Formats: sequence, C-alpha cells, structure tokens
Amino acid sequence: MSHSFSLEAILAIARNNAIGLDGKLPWHLSSELQLFKKITMHHALIMGRKTFDSLPGILSHREHIIISTTMNQIPGIYLAQSIEHALTIAEHLKCEKVFVIGGKNIFDALIPQCTAIHVSRIMGDFEADLFYDINLSGYSISQSHSFRDAETGIDILYQKYLI
Repeated sequence: MSHSFSLEAILAIARNNAIGLDGKLPWHLSSELQLFKKITMHHALIMGRKTFDSLPGILSHREHIIISTTMNQIPGIYLAQSIEHALTIAEHLKCEKVFVIGGKNIFDALIPQCTAIHVSRIMGDFEADLFYDINLSGYSISQSHSFRDAETGIDILYQKYLI
C-alpha cells in the first residue's frame, strides 16, 4: 500500500530478543532514549494501548496514534479502531514520517509495509516477558554505529535498514 508519508519502524531489542518486562522496557538507557527522541521528533507515532501506557505521557512534538478498541479518548492523541484506521489518520495528519513503535502485534502487522526500520540492539541479555524476533529479510543496512550508554556502560548498536 502506498502512503503520502514514509512508514518506518523503530525498536530497541536485546541480544536475547527481549523487548518488554512488566509493560515497560527491560532497561533504562538514557542515550538510547535520546536517540529515539532525535529520530522521531516532529513525526507521528503509531502504537498499541500497552505501548502508550508504558510511556511517561504524551511525548512532546509528536503526534500519537493509538490503536485500541477499549481505550477512552484522551486529549492530544488520535484513537484508531484498527491498523487501517491508524494509517488513514496518519494520511490526514500530512506527516513526512510515521513511526511504528510497538507493541509486538503492531510490529507484526506493519513492519512488512515499512520502508525503513531503525533497530537499537542492546548488547546484553535481559529478563523479559516479551520477546520479538524481527524479520529483516529483504532489508539492507544503510547506517550502523555503536555507542555506549554513559550511565550503565551498556553497549548499543544502532542500525537503520532500508527496503
């Protein structure tokens, strides 16, 4: 399906494919959060309700499209009943880029439509109750750089994949 925006996914994933624990990230890495902010700033975010609940609130300078059939409307967000509805909302927002930020089911449904995938590979194994094995077949790495989170000393490998 063709969109008027670039549909991209962004996720952080541990070496053991961990992505979540008790409804939150299994780690707190300030440098990785800053990278997420830098990449997604001034764009739209598509997410499920649980992903929205894991956030500290509405993220500044980003449009929030939340896919949920049970959530009540909250000022400052767009509520979508389905993936298709979320994409329709994104079209109306006239954003240059729309980022898929989770959760697992949203990734499964939308990553095959993404033209770019931003992956922060957290170089550690973490206790988790949610794992994700991302399928990157058909994509190639266009950017790659490593950095260390200053607070924790954990290494992170950022990779951007393009179709």
